[in-house]
Amino acid sequence: MNPEEVREVAAGGVDIQLHTHRHRSPPDEERYRAEIATNRDRIVAFTGAIPRHFCYPSGVWMPHFSNWLAEEGVLSATTCEPGIATGRQDRFMLPRLLDHSDVTPIEFDAWLCGLGAVLPRRPLAFPAIDTDGKPLLGQLSSTSVPVAASRVYQAPTHEYAKTSTEHSIER
Repeated sequence: MNPEEVREVAAGGVDIQLHTHRHRSPPDEERYRAEIATNRDRIVAFTGAIPRHFCYPSGVWMPHFSNWLAEEGVLSATTCEPGIATGRQDRFMLPRLLDHSDVTPIEFDAWLCGLGAVLPRRPLAFPAIDTDGKPLLGQLSSTSVPVAASRVYQAPTHEYAKTSTEHSIER
């Protein structure tokens, strides 16, 4: 989105929150915090509101990110793991519905009413990251994949997860 579009949707009631500025998750603290700070500064400049919630880019997360986010004043963070959030969950590991073109209208409606959390689902894998925090497409991260099954699916080839093509690989 360009700055004017951000201002327009924010003025219309859309809550703009943190996602890193360049859609990267650098594994080192200094660069990770710089991504958050740059993103926050831009959001404040465009909306006048201070963002306090975060969504992991491409679902890439590492356990130590939670501490860095808390120290940056972030109150919560969402993953790309589908589910319904409960009061017992870690506030920096909240599930969400990853809405993409493969989600049918009935699946979307099921999530809106809460039924989606009990439907069978396919586990997702997310790409590993390079030293700049950019996803390495085609390479799966073994540290950031919350999977309940013995196999995972091919890493997405773009920002939105592709769940329709199954590829069996070892974890």
